[in-house]
Amino acid sequence: GQMGLLPSSEIIRALKGSQNNLFKAEVLERYRLEVARDINFDSIVSQQTALFKVEEFVTPSTNLNFLKSRIYRDLTQELYVPDTGQYFWRVHWLSNPLDTASAPYETSAVLRFRINGAIAADTIQGACVADCNAPIITDRNPVTTVVPEQLLKVGKFNMKVQTITYLGPMASGTGLIAVPFMNTTIKVKFNDIFINAQGEVYQGLVAASYDTIGFMPNIPGLGKLAINNVEQLMDYVKDGRETSIFDPSIPMGLPLGVDKVTDGERYTVAVVGMTFAPERATLAAALAFPMPFLPPRTSDGKTQHLGLGASDICFHPNGLAGLGIGGLYLAEPVEFDYAPGQFMKFKNSIIDEATGMVADSGTYVSWDCEGFRALHVSGEVSFSKELLERPTKNGSKSLKDVRARFKFTVRRSGNWLAALDFDPFMIKGIDDWNFVVQEATLDFSDLQNPASMVFPANYAGDRSVLWNGFHLKSLKVGLPREFKLRIQEGEPDATGKDSVLIDRVVVPIADLLIDRTGISGKIQALNVLQLENGVMGDWAFSLDTLGVEFVSNSFTRGGFNGKIRTPLTPTLFKYSSVLSQSSDSSGLRYAFNVMPMDTITVPLWAAKMNLLPTS
Repeated sequence: GQMGLLPSSEIIRALKGSQNNLFKAEVLERYRLEVARDINFDSIVSQQTALFKVEEFVTPSTNLNFLKSRIYRDLTQELYVPDTGQYFWRVHWLSNPLDTASAPYETSAVLRFRINGAIAADTIQGACVADCNAPIITDRNPVTTVVPEQLLKVGKFNMKVQTITYLGPMASGTGLIAVPFMNTTIKVKFNDIFINAQGEVYQGLVAASYDTIGFMPNIPGLGKLAINNVEQLMDYVKDGRETSIFDPSIPMGLPLGVDKVTDGERYTVAVVGMTFAPERATLAAALAFPMPFLPPRTSDGKTQHLGLGASDICFHPNGLAGLGIGGLYLAEPVEFDYAPGQFMKFKNSIIDEATGMVADSGTYVSWDCEGFRALHVSGEVSFSKELLERPTKNGSKSLKDVRARFKFTVRRSGNWLAALDFDPFMIKGIDDWNFVVQEATLDFSDLQNPASMVFPANYAGDRSVLWNGFHLKSLKVGLPREFKLRIQEGEPDATGKDSVLIDRVVVPIADLLIDRTGISGKIQALNVLQLENGVMGDWAFSLDTLGVEFVSNSFTRGGFNGKIRTPLTPTLFKYSSVLSQSSDSSGLRYAFNVMPMDTITVPLWAAKMNLLPTS
């Protein structure tokens, strides 16, 4: 593999298909990416594992570049580093792809990168970056002499005892623990803990107390967040319970909000649970991320939100574990209606139950000791068959919906702008015109539109930066199969890897828009096909001009013209065609007008010398 990242052994299996000369190329591998400060990987600062799965049907004629584009992928991992300097990274390929704890059967070469200059302003502050694991306590002999106002050590935290009672060697009571990164002192309670003579809690748990639990979200593991509960939670913590306004001398119970202004917008991470153990302290947190570009919720007219959360986030007095980054995850896939026939689905995060590691981060929020950092979005837009239809390789209609996938990072709820990986499609009612998208953008931004965006001349919607929808900048369209290409035997088809366009007359187009009213745009081209390259039935034909317009998913006008020659005579005819929508909206109808061309051909030089015949 390139740069020694892929295993040297074969990772692609070829399985015989149900038909002759049909095979299935299959890849099922699990990798683990590791980043460290030293070449021996004794101090790993980041690791991620994920399943790499590909299934692709191939034939002996399958284009090699097409197959490579489906098998080989570019994977991106966002990495936060605590300092400048040199880092090392490698990829393990695990022996059992279904077991994240299995041993590597092969490891890539070690590669390196360097961070130069100064750390950016929004990176983690040095005091926030620390190990959250406390030293092992060796003195495990209990005492029963602790009294109120005494300071005890609970892992990396100090607890001031308020009340305490004993049952044998076990202590129960209440106390206060300062958490500097939250700018507050937390009210805590403890039951059945053991304390040694040095004032160290060496067994048992200390937990934060609650000021209210009426609408606390349930977060076991990742948890199933009821979005209504999370929104109520956010409203509660934003009413005087945000860390930015706290007086550390006033003890507080949970829930509390770690708030931060990011790109002019305030976000609050609600801390809903805290547990202090002798070895480490962990917390649970949640966040509701607003999505103002979606239609308001029908039940109450409020803005729709994504609810994300996590538990077992290790923390220390000044921040979160390791590099100081915490994740709040989407526990289950969530789908929203964007417009009639258009749906947005957000991919959930997948946590490996055996190891607790994130196998696929999906959609999640990153945050640190200062609060919210970014929302990392992974998902897709799907279109119903009443709007778009998906062609198969042989030109028929697929049972699958048309989908457009996205993955990006956003720091502001009103500024979503991202690339789309769009499936080929046909427009409902304009059947047998196949569109293959080469460049597309999701625009849910009220601050900008995609670069070089052009609105169709007849577009009646909002043309300002407030426009929202999907901008298809660059496409290829395959004309109906009645228009055939004359391809000599042994010649490659003109469409490369776009199998739905094989044997089609292909026209490049630009600037189609999909918004809440449907799809709008224009197909326009000159000198599409020369006479010697076109076949219509048994006739040779050329396609000189082509124009088709549609607005809000409805055909408005269109036509084309060129020349034809029948097999019965060498005489050329010129034709023109006007397109119209069929009465049942199942496709376009063609009305042809064929006329003989002038039978006298005059060279250009003769015309200039006035040698044209007088009759």
